[in-house]
Amino acid sequence: MRVGPVLPGVHRAQPRAPGYNRVAAPPGPGPVERRHPMTPHLIVEPLADHAGLCPVVAQWFRNEWPRWYGPGGPGDADADAAAYAASRTRLPVGVIAFERGVPVGLAALKAEGLPTHPHLTPWAAAGYVVPSRRGRGIGAALLRELVRLAGTLGFPRVYCGTATAVRLLQREGWQQIDTVRHDGEALAIFCTSAVPVQTEKP
Repeated sequence: MRVGPVLPGVHRAQPRAPGYNRVAAPPGPGPVERRHPMTPHLIVEPLADHAGLCPVVAQWFRNEWPRWYGPGGPGDADADAAAYAASRTRLPVGVIAFERGVPVGLAALKAEGLPTHPHLTPWAAAGYVVPSRRGRGIGAALLRELVRLAGTLGFPRVYCGTATAVRLLQREGWQQIDTVRHDGEALAIFCTSAVPVQTEKP
């Protein structure tokens, strides 16, 4: 899964200033360890529970999006990784995937997405899977966890802007709602319903 600094997209969208405004979400349970039936050895957990891996995440960002995070680029990989690890319940929130205990991917839910759609929130972003593990369902598992997380935090919908993750989003049942030009590239804007929080009956 590669989604660039807008979804760095659950495939790569062209980079833009990530703008990490913290948005308070309704109180609720934080994400928990989740195993995925299609990838039984995969576990997705909050990055906040693994803040010591922020240097690894930052290096992923620099490797995947050198124009944004590389020397001379406007992004700060260390600051962005730290922002994704700062909380379970306030945006931005990062989730990290492990396969047999080895970190293999990351995605994040953030308040801001494309400047053309400032009224929409939250956005799936920072989607990354290590190159050797791509094509194995890890990106899809991360994306599903973001949708579940959005529902846990009380959001009714999730959005994503991407140029390269269109097929993944379509397979996952997301609906395309718009197309915009961003940094000279056509980006598709997708939306899906967040997974509602299940409450126990009295």
